[in-house]
Amino acid sequence: GVKSERIRFQDATTFRNPPFAPCVQRGLTHYSSFIDDLWSSPHLSNLLSSIVGIPIEPHGMALERAHVNVQEKKMDDELAKGGDDEAKPVFGWHTDSQPFVCITMLSDVPEDARGGETYVQKADGEVLKLQFPAAGYSYVLQGSVLPHAAMPALNYERVTMITSFVPSSPLYGENTDLALAVNYSNTEQLKDEFQRYRSEYLRKRVSALKLLNLDGGGGYEKMLDEILKDVEHTRNSLKVFSQVFEGKSK
Repeated sequence: GVKSERIRFQDATTFRNPPFAPCVQRGLTHYSSFIDDLWSSPHLSNLLSSIVGIPIEPHGMALERAHVNVQEKKMDDELAKGGDDEAKPVFGWHTDSQPFVCITMLSDVPEDARGGETYVQKADGEVLKLQFPAAGYSYVLQGSVLPHAAMPALNYERVTMITSFVPSSPLYGENTDLALAVNYSNTEQLKDEFQRYRSEYLRKRVSALKLLNLDGGGGYEKMLDEILKDVEHTRNSLKVFSQVFEGKSK
């Protein structure tokens, strides 16, 4: 299943960039047809769409599907005794550039589990602690709006898989960028996938113009303004690679 496939391709897909992301796995869908088929399932997309309230589909970039956060070891006894409040995230506080994420627990969670939650911050500052009862349980978040963080498990090893979803309709815009992903991805592969994805995204957005009512309601002009912003966003997002390559040359 998913666990065995994750371990099978561990060496080829693991990246480390502490302290923000001590250990992640990227690109599993490039290696495992089983995991790729799982997240590409129309049944799963339909189920998640019914939860979200609009049709959504897996992200067009393979690197944004089946991302894995790995806590490689249990927290030490001293920290465990101190309680959750003293623990630091294993994947730091952030918002996603993708509209929606599905977070799935892969670890076998003990009955006396301590820690391992996904923390989510509400608009009023309150922090919700989302606990996973067992392996296979998932949460769907509007991760682009809600700040969230992965907290360490204190008495077991926490492994979660995250897949991003985007609206199916090109009438809905989305602003995938690379600010986070460039820190823990193969940069050449990431750039290639991003350019291919955004080219197709922009093509669909332009084609959607003809679906709008052109009777003076302003929808065409509004959509055109959004597309121009999409183009600018895509160009600005690519600048991160210049920064990365400049850093490597120093």
